[in-house]
Amino acid sequence: MQKSNFSVTTFKKLLSNANKIDKSDYESRTISRSKVKEYISSYFFKIIDCDYELVFHNVMNNSFDYYKSDRYLNRFFDAKKNKWLSNFITDSEFYYVTVNPSKPSIYHDNNCHYLNMFNGIVRKYKEYDTFDKKTKSSVDIVLEYLENIICNSNKISFDYLIQYLYRVVTYQKVPIAMYLNSEHKGIGKSTFVKVISKIIGTSGVQKLSTSCLNEDAFKSELINTYFGYFEELPCSSKSNYMNIMSFLKTLITDPTVVVKRKHKTAINIKNSINLLFISNNFNALQFDNETRRFFAPDVSHSMKNNIKYFTRLNNAIDSDKFADCFFNYLKSKFNKKWNCTNVPKTSILNDLKTSYVPKVQLFLIENFVKKNKSIDIRSTLLYKKIAFETDLTVNAIGRILKSIGITTIKRKSERFFVISLKYLKSILKKYMSEFDEVDDIDEVDDIDEVDDIVDEVDDIYDIDEDEVDEVDDIVEVDEVDEVDEVDEVDEVDEVDEVDEVDENEILKQIEMLQSKIKQKKIKSKTKKTKIKSNILDIDNLNNILDWS
Repeated sequence: MQKSNFSVTTFKKLLSNANKIDKSDYESRTISRSKVKEYISSYFFKIIDCDYELVFHNVMNNSFDYYKSDRYLNRFFDAKKNKWLSNFITDSEFYYVTVNPSKPSIYHDNNCHYLNMFNGIVRKYKEYDTFDKKTKSSVDIVLEYLENIICNSNKISFDYLIQYLYRVVTYQKVPIAMYLNSEHKGIGKSTFVKVISKIIGTSGVQKLSTSCLNEDAFKSELINTYFGYFEELPCSSKSNYMNIMSFLKTLITDPTVVVKRKHKTAINIKNSINLLFISNNFNALQFDNETRRFFAPDVSHSMKNNIKYFTRLNNAIDSDKFADCFFNYLKSKFNKKWNCTNVPKTSILNDLKTSYVPKVQLFLIENFVKKNKSIDIRSTLLYKKIAFETDLTVNAIGRILKSIGITTIKRKSERFFVISLKYLKSILKKYMSEFDEVDDIDEVDDIDEVDDIVDEVDDIYDIDEDEVDEVDDIVEVDEVDEVDEVDEVDEVDEVDEVDEVDENEILKQIEMLQSKIKQKKIKSKTKKTKIKSNILDIDNLNNILDWS
């Protein structure tokens, strides 16, 4: 027999009958009170991790409402007069809040009690091949849209999307958010939301407002939402934006989320929300180094404003049995070994990553790491080159370099940056995840390439053998024009001072390198033989030549 909705009249009648029984009739009074407790306990539940919080089960629409226990007591009965009932509520069993499409609203499992907040649509499993040809043709139209428009004909992205969608429509939390970004309008980004709404129901899909991302905002809209989407993320200030991004990380990855409700106590609920961000603005989301949480396929604009195409697509989505058929197509492609963290590399994601790598670090990656070059350059020259490309002041550049562990050393009367490629990669490691890995080049096997390098060095700089004795004398670097902040260089040099122990160690390494060059030169018969035998020193030489 299906349980009816809670009735205040029935409750008060049971309570009144229990209070009328005299204390002397202990057995009758106990039975009568048990009926009251049984009636209450079938509608009101105490949640674990929420002190004194009661949840009311509204049977009529299969939803849950939340109340403070003292408010409940004051509303339905006199707490002082019915102390036995208040104690019963305080000492009652705790329930876990969960979202489970395969379970009823209230259930017990492994000696634990659960309140199931799920109110979405549960699709029935059926063999995909058993659907009629017309229905499957509608699914084919949508699949073509997903592959060619949403994923821009990228099979890797499409395969990832199919696995992602199956988890979404079966109400599984995926700790990866989708991001559909294109400067073009009318290309079908919003249609993607319609596809999901058709399968899990419009009640489980919610367009979220940016206000719910503020720490102190009310977030009732997150309750019973299984797929939430944002269209742009406007904010009033940089600090406001940082707060938004911080909460987004929580909403994407955390297993639970705190929901604040107006005039009610905040509750901690299971995080069952999968997120989508839709934007026409390239800078809508500032990822920093958090791109691993996003799947951003390259959206095609090949069907931009194509009314005929999108009319056909929407007709397919709205067709009978489409939702059941598409659901079971996704089921037929289910791969239990799918790893959501293996997010496909796409052009838009790479552009977004690169655009938010700090300017100085990006300069070092582009000009040194990606070219497999170490740094050996006069400090003023490096400052000038970075300033030219980044519009930063010399002082700002000096502070940034020092903050990431790049400092100068004294060489005679001047200061130089001398940083090995290996050390450079280590300090830029967290930013290097934004680019394709660059393999270390420890040696060059192609002798012709070595010959070309030697000839180029000879032709351009006319280097004599005696000039190889001192690394500082190999190339005479032209004096650079002073930039606006050149008077501040001395201040930067003072900031960039390193510990004497580190500086002496570097100087020792330089002396050893110079000694090694001398020894190689004496033993070698020709200039080419000398350079081939010490290819690493040639690399250092080329670094200096390239920057001169």
